[in-house]
Amino acid sequence: MMALLLAASLAASYEVPFAPAPPTIDGDLADWTEPERLDIPDPTTRTYPGWKGAQDLTAIAFFCYDERALYFACVVADDKFNQPYAGLEASKGDSVELLLDVRGDSAIGSHLFHDDDYCFGFALSRNGPTVYCRYPEKREKVATIELAVVAGEKTLYEAAIPWSELDPLEPYTGRWTPRFSIVVNDNDGTDREGYAELTPRTAVPDPTQFQTMILAPNERLRARTPKSWRPGANGYDAPWLEVKVNGDLAEWAAVEPIELPKPTETTYPGWEGPNDLSGKLWLAWDSRALYLAAAITDDDHVQPARGTEPARGDSIQLYVDGFGDSFYPSSWLRHRDDQVFTFSSAGLSYGFPRRLTAGRVVFRREGKVSCYEAELPWEVLLPATALDPVRFSLVVNDADGGKLQGSIELWPGAVERKPSGSRRLAFVPATKLKDVQTYLEGLRPKFEAEELEAALRKPLKK
Repeated sequence: MMALLLAASLAASYEVPFAPAPPTIDGDLADWTEPERLDIPDPTTRTYPGWKGAQDLTAIAFFCYDERALYFACVVADDKFNQPYAGLEASKGDSVELLLDVRGDSAIGSHLFHDDDYCFGFALSRNGPTVYCRYPEKREKVATIELAVVAGEKTLYEAAIPWSELDPLEPYTGRWTPRFSIVVNDNDGTDREGYAELTPRTAVPDPTQFQTMILAPNERLRARTPKSWRPGANGYDAPWLEVKVNGDLAEWAAVEPIELPKPTETTYPGWEGPNDLSGKLWLAWDSRALYLAAAITDDDHVQPARGTEPARGDSIQLYVDGFGDSFYPSSWLRHRDDQVFTFSSAGLSYGFPRRLTAGRVVFRREGKVSCYEAELPWEVLLPATALDPVRFSLVVNDADGGKLQGSIELWPGAVERKPSGSRRLAFVPATKLKDVQTYLEGLRPKFEAEELEAALRKPLKK
């Protein structure tokens, strides 16, 4: 069962190769360098009731990228090409649509799409090759996207989408792990008769079913600094790091920190400045575990550790939403993939739904600075693993005078466990993900089916 879940998760990823030389947008894929083929499933009776077989509608797609653009190509086999429309209405004729959830954080329903989610359509309309946009704003024509279409029994669409049209997505490995899907529309006479879709329920749209897109690493881009990304602003890319959990944070020097913001009047009414509570945190991972480190400035360290309530003393809380689907809509955790870990000088404790059976934290005090270093094995985090990005947040609690005085939340809403208080946690580089899969498969003898079902609220997305 573990192997099936892992296989399903990995199958949901598509790695986009880097293009050393950009392809010419001319409707000919001869200059594409070893593109990874993406087969679009045949239509179903729901999406195309009158589908007559492969000659009626089948499609394959390709992607590649460079510093300038994301390149997209789609080859459609169709016994009759028909596109009498233009602009946004082109979706009623033969056309292809590409949907992108840049941060991978949208939910079901088009009304829940965000300003950074996109739907571009590609067609050979009566006005020639046309690109239109449905999300985040309706545009009859997108002039910045270059498109070539060669129609026939096999119609080839080839496009160059500049990164400026996909903000905040940028060509830097690991900044975001977007999700995507493709819709291929067919019109054999008077109106759209049906369509094929890469992932189920794309037309809803249902981004939770979208496939994960990973930009393959490239040395040419590694030295460049993203123009819009700041550590902790919109999420965090946890790097691969071999960690010795001993309380010495020197090995974290090369990892980008998350700086704690100032607390608000609501979360810490009596905050007296950085010496009262401030600091920075880091996250990293390897094949066995997720690691956390923190250096917290606090003029008075207090951790009474009464019973099972270390969060009422000086402590750090890590919230994890394994599927990124709810992130604590109330003060009670509703889903089995929603977890809270508390790190303190008293040790490591684990909230709903399971008791902590592995993991550890090392705490030491250097003057007025509290140093934390912790390890959470992947079996403790299930269903969250590095195989897919998750949502997370962090809260640092302060208990001056023997009782909880206030907290600093990484993003507003985290203390109240609101969705707005969480961000995306991605794991880079993607080339290391197979090591995690190997580690988890090696744990299979330790898990019975019942335990896995209890740990996993639902199967990982296909």
